[in-house]
Amino acid sequence: MEYGEIKEQATRFYKSIDNTLNFDVNYSFYYDETNNCRIFRIKNGKLNFDKNKDFILGGVALEKDNQNIKDDFIELRNKLKIQTNLKEIKFKNICGQGSNFLKCISSKNIRYFLSWLLGKDIYIHFQVLDNLYYSLVDIIDSLDTFNNLDKTNYYKTLLYQFVYANTDAFVNIFEKHKYPNISEKDSVSFYEDLIQCIKDTTQESLPCKNELINLIETNKIKKPIYLLNNTDFLFIKEYKLLYERNIYMFNQSYHCFDEELEVQKQMEPIYINNKLLTNYKFKKSHEDVYIQLSDIIVGLLGKLFEFIKPIRNNDIEYVYDSLNDHQKDGLELLIQILHKSYYKNGALRNSSMNLDLNYKFDKLLRFDNI
Repeated sequence: MEYGEIKEQATRFYKSIDNTLNFDVNYSFYYDETNNCRIFRIKNGKLNFDKNKDFILGGVALEKDNQNIKDDFIELRNKLKIQTNLKEIKFKNICGQGSNFLKCISSKNIRYFLSWLLGKDIYIHFQVLDNLYYSLVDIIDSLDTFNNLDKTNYYKTLLYQFVYANTDAFVNIFEKHKYPNISEKDSVSFYEDLIQCIKDTTQESLPCKNELINLIETNKIKKPIYLLNNTDFLFIKEYKLLYERNIYMFNQSYHCFDEELEVQKQMEPIYINNKLLTNYKFKKSHEDVYIQLSDIIVGLLGKLFEFIKPIRNNDIEYVYDSLNDHQKDGLELLIQILHKSYYKNGALRNSSMNLDLNYKFDKLLRFDNI
């Protein structure tokens, strides 16, 4: 697929928000992923995957000709007491399967790992796709075309807040109307069911109910252009676009992904201005120490987003004070390495425009002070 114009438009958009972002860099990016449910859909009347677990693709990035860390990596393995018969380090080896974010961040191994990483010329990059949020945006885009991006994202986040707070009831509506494949003759009924469900959602932290109801009521007779000719119950059919994004956005950089056979089958040749991009490859994780480092980082970020997701916006500022000393130490190390990466290049972070999630991330990780 040809991505030249898409990259140009995206670069202009991102730079309109922050003109310090730099996509024309010569980095080496290494990747792993977490919370890959392959597809996100309604199955047997429920979401097939936890709404708090977001898909994250990311890992470590370094400038070309960076130092060889093979010897240091062996020392890291020894310090973390990784069994010699294990071919590679994985997040679960140092944080334990099923551990939550607070347990991970207080772990001596995770704290040592983050300290070790801070001492290297290595940076963190990541992309976050909020499955539930992304599954709802076409509803707002079908209702109105706002001239103001902030207003668009505000209403998308507002709808997300109600669906998140009353998920089972909304999923019942989606299943009834075969969302996201709404028939045009059924669209008014679909919107009216949404309105009723919004009215029935009484959580105190959702004060802007009338705004959302008015938006839907005013526009419910419009043709739902983004909700037609889709597949019944299928919200997200693949994640390959996130793999492709960095390849063409950072087309002067090198990209090394952990093997992901399903994505590899789905990906098509990528072109920029008719030039075929060959700046990427997929590799077995045990063959590359940087992919193994990426596994740990992405695993920790996955736990972080899962942790902040259910916290109310008004409560996020009190989280830090509620932590014990080990948790605070671990969080401080994570803050340092994320800030170090941001100051290197803010383009290393890319997340869906869920204003709630971005706010809570920025507040807890102190990006709101930058």
